Amino acid sequence: MPSVDVNWLAVLVATVAAMVLGFLWYGPVFGRIWLAGMGKTQEQMSGNNLAIPISALTALVTALG
Repeated sequence: MPSVDVNWLAVLVATVAAMVLGFLWYGPVFGRIWLAGMGKTQEQMSGNNLAIPISALTALVTALG
């Protein structure tokens, strides 16, 4: 099986970029519209403490792919 060199800096930058873009998209840019479309309030969405780590892990795996 051939070895593959991974550019870890690029993986880290892609992961951070995905998290920042997600924060902007679901936060100040379209946050209110997104919540209204979901039929939720900010208080209802604030209880999920695992969303950010799972999103970061998903972004990391995607960047590795």
